[in-house]
Amino acid sequence: MSMTRAGATPASEHDNIRQIEHLSSELHAMARRFCRSQDDADALAAETISRGKIVLDRSSDTGEMNLQLFKIMREIFLAKYPSEHSWGVKDI
Repeated sequence: MSMTRAGATPASEHDNIRQIEHLSSELHAMARRFCRSQDDADALAAETISRGKIVLDRSSDTGEMNLQLFKIMREIFLAKYPSEHSWGVKDI
C-alpha cells in the first residue's frame, strides 16, 4: 500500500477531497460574507478549497473540517484583502 502525506492512504485522501468538494456551496456562502464582489468571493472559495485539499487530513469529521476550512479562508482573506477588514476606531 502506498502512503502519501502524514500517513494518509490514497483512498482516504480521495475521500477527503470529495468531502471538501461537498462543502463547496457552504464555502462559497461563507466567502460571500467576507467579500463585496462575487468574483472575489469565488476566488476566495476556490483558493480555500485548493489549500484544504492539500493540508487537511481525513481524520477530521465534517464539523471539524468545516471549522478548519473556515480558518483557512479567514487567513487567506486577511492576507489578500487587508483594506476590507480594517475595523476599529480611526485616529481622531
